[in-house]
Amino acid sequence: MNAYMMEPLEINAAVPCGDYEVTVSVMAHSDTFLSIFAQNRSFYVRDLRLFRREEKELTFTVNVCSDIFGTNGIKIQLVCDGDLTATAAVTPVTVPVLYICGGSGTAAYPSQYPYDPYAARCGWGQALPQFTKGGLSAANRSLPGSCIAEFIQTRLAGLRDEIQPGSFAVISFGDDERTSESDALDRFGRDMDTVIKAVTEKGAVPIVCSPINTASDEYVNAAEASARRNGAVFIDLRHIFTGHTDKLGADGAQPYILCGSAEHGSLRLNDAGGTLAARLFAREILSRKIPLSRYMDEAALCI
Repeated sequence: MNAYMMEPLEINAAVPCGDYEVTVSVMAHSDTFLSIFAQNRSFYVRDLRLFRREEKELTFTVNVCSDIFGTNGIKIQLVCDGDLTATAAVTPVTVPVLYICGGSGTAAYPSQYPYDPYAARCGWGQALPQFTKGGLSAANRSLPGSCIAEFIQTRLAGLRDEIQPGSFAVISFGDDERTSESDALDRFGRDMDTVIKAVTEKGAVPIVCSPINTASDEYVNAAEASARRNGAVFIDLRHIFTGHTDKLGADGAQPYILCGSAEHGSLRLNDAGGTLAARLFAREILSRKIPLSRYMDEAALCI
């Protein structure tokens, strides 16, 4: 993954809430690499090689929801260290939406510039859009530090209002649960049931995903049990991810982990780690032929 020294070039479009196809037209005036972040720093293009005088049109779909993050419209950041010019065309579309509902493990985090992908914190939900293709909009409704009870209190009603038949919801909680109460796991299971049923009742497809950041298997097991009770897909991303990094050994896995996160007793990912987790999630979707698989970009996953 490339580091970038320069501040990003920013393009903004004032549009109401909804889904939009965005076409970014770029002209490179020098050899360079380009990454594109949109909305709350979700990844859409990573380290694309451009040559001097090369023109490129890059199209992707974004979701706008001011009620959650207070963003008024579309925010696009083009990150590169070369000389380029860019414009963006925005068109409203009606497409299935992939809602990402979770806490610290899937949330979107900002970055500082100069940009270092190994020093920037990342939730794998913000890295996932780079592995999707046209016809699907990604809407990350995760918030750092949010437990599932807080999601139900503050965001579930909004999700019910928005989500449509044929859309999808990744449900990944357990990173930020409050474990002091004796019945915490039972309440977590009941709350997970509530969220899965809310998605299913609207005709959308729930995909329950185990938390990555948690240091305990208890919430992984509780999430899987709830998925089974409610007939939902379950993906054990925590063990898929750690199984992959364990093969690399401690030194090989370190580039994917945010420096110092071990001190917090959990697995906090940097941009490289979030991208790896998102890639593993997308590959699991494809290998199991889950309905979401038709929107996964196999070419991007091969890189």
